[in-house]
Amino acid sequence: MNAAMRSASRQYLTGLTKAARQLEGRVHQALDSSNCFTRCSATNAAPQQEAVSSKLVYAVSGAPQHDRQPHPETARRVPAILAALERTGVTSSAHADKLRLLQQPRRATMEEITAVHDLEYIQQLKDTAENHSPTVVADFDDPDGFTYLTSTSFEDALKVNRQLTPVKHAQGYCSHPQSTAMHEAASGQTALTSEWLLCPQASGGALALVDAVVHASKQRSTTGEVPAGYSIARPPGHHATANQSMGFCLLNNVAIAARYAQQHHGLKKARPLLQLLLQVMILDWDVHHGNGTNDLFYDDDSVLMVDMHEDGVWPGSGLLNETGSGRGQGHTINIPMPIGSGDTAARLAFDKIIQPAAIRFQPNIILISAGYDAHWRDPLEKLNFYSSTYHFLTRRVKQLSNKLCGGRLVMLMEGGYSLQGLSESVSESFLALLGEPSHHQPDTDVVEPMDAVWERIAEVRKLHGLEQGTR
Repeated sequence: MNAAMRSASRQYLTGLTKAARQLEGRVHQALDSSNCFTRCSATNAAPQQEAVSSKLVYAVSGAPQHDRQPHPETARRVPAILAALERTGVTSSAHADKLRLLQQPRRATMEEITAVHDLEYIQQLKDTAENHSPTVVADFDDPDGFTYLTSTSFEDALKVNRQLTPVKHAQGYCSHPQSTAMHEAASGQTALTSEWLLCPQASGGALALVDAVVHASKQRSTTGEVPAGYSIARPPGHHATANQSMGFCLLNNVAIAARYAQQHHGLKKARPLLQLLLQVMILDWDVHHGNGTNDLFYDDDSVLMVDMHEDGVWPGSGLLNETGSGRGQGHTINIPMPIGSGDTAARLAFDKIIQPAAIRFQPNIILISAGYDAHWRDPLEKLNFYSSTYHFLTRRVKQLSNKLCGGRLVMLMEGGYSLQGLSESVSESFLALLGEPSHHQPDTDVVEPMDAVWERIAEVRKLHGLEQGTR
């Protein structure tokens, strides 16, 4: 699908009349109560799955060969997370009835990827990998690292329909038929190797989780539980645009998941001859602004993009006045957090901005770009979130999904480059989704720039008409 075709498709998806949008608001609650999700077409329907009764379904793609020394987005990230999940008892037998690992999620297809990315971009990556690798393809001057390709990055991904091998939690890594070696890395180049499209890889695993969560929501009357989905996968994706890789990101996994949810699960018949588009909320709490996701949905009123990030850091986007364009005006909400903001600031931003914006939008599914580099331990930037901050954020967004969209929630891992901060924080998210208490407490003696935080929150609330408070 070229850029013109993708643009036409986007215009079709967002080309709803004002009357239809008003009607959607009136019938939304009834549709959710009946779990009225239908496929766009029988040919695109996902395979039937067994009923899910767990609280959390997750997929893992460690991409051990997607590594470069030294580099912050290291292959050690996923093993560190799996080891922490084991160490904290999250993946122990005590939670066997609450937790399910997708052992063999599929990889994303080219059709699904090109719903977001230009075919020319994908072809360029393929050609570069085959003929000019290893080579740097983006972020030449980024002090945190650049993006590169190797000779097997594309063909290994597309030629072989590989499936994820069982996760070896005790050893703390995801095994791979070619390599199980975990390499040392600290800071440096952005990595892309043969793993970047391996199944499930970041995109395919996310789509499998969307299927699992939507299927469970349709079976809610029999299972009584709609699990959340969590993709522990790398490389991250929220900086990737339609035609450019950047910021350690190659494919925009959350954008691919959003379009997939709309195109494969999202057209619902409310009245004869009237189809209403599924509304997707994307919440990005990575320390860096998700510029790629922002750009992809900037003129789209079917997607609410809320991005909480550090003010003034790379990539320099995510300004307060970037609120969307055309039909998408008002559907992009940026929350640039002052340097030094921490747990208290994050809680206020959620209560005063994120929650009321979600309630007003009434999403049918919530997707999270779950970056953990706002942690105080993270080496790249200067926010001061705690591991327990992510327990709070995850718990509250799960409550929102239960209230607004039948529990349909999928989280996709983005950044996070302190192995201790990352692994603790992902464990905290898992605990929150399992209904377990936090294992960490915030440091109440930390001084945050609260005057600046309150001022910023007031600015965002005024700009987006959220001043009437939460409901």
